[in-house]
Amino acid sequence: MKELEIKRLLIQELANQEGVTALASEFVFDFGRRRADMISIANEFSVGYEIKSYFDKLTNLAAQLHSYLMIFDYVYVVCDKRHLEKVREIAPKKVGLYLARGNELVLKRKAKLNKKLDILVLLDAFPLPVLQATFSMRARSKLDLCHKIISCNSLSSVRGKLISYISDKYFEQTRFFHEDAGDLVTLDDVYSLFSTAPQVLE
Repeated sequence: MKELEIKRLLIQELANQEGVTALASEFVFDFGRRRADMISIANEFSVGYEIKSYFDKLTNLAAQLHSYLMIFDYVYVVCDKRHLEKVREIAPKKVGLYLARGNELVLKRKAKLNKKLDILVLLDAFPLPVLQATFSMRARSKLDLCHKIISCNSLSSVRGKLISYISDKYFEQTRFFHEDAGDLVTLDDVYSLFSTAPQVLE
């Protein structure tokens, strides 16, 4: 199964879940080294999804999941059946697993709450102007600013502010998607969701 088709199924799944207030694609994190294929904010928790299509390799999956687990409360791999057994071997037990099969996603393993977040990686996910405005601080560089914020803010506080930022940024495009999409999410709905300009907080 191709990545775009798996993403369509994933969006269909998330659109039917209660409490999902924000959806985003290709979310950049870990100092620009990673892009989450999909993320959601659901019931005040962040969830990251790594998609592995039939054509993908799993060479970097362990490193990718290591990065995901530094920033997301819950992490899932969504994969073609070709990769199912290998993903089970590679993914830590706290990482959830969806199988893309036919026209549905099958939950094979539910993700467990990840409590080992990295405060520096969380802070780096903010654009610099938003970081300065959110914490009312400035410094010579973004890295210096992050360390300054860490000196007087808890991990839970930073996590909460990041979730609020993501929720606010993607709320409108997610709301429009929920209003426009029918009972069955199409590829056009996928394109529409991620072509909508999000609200940016500066």
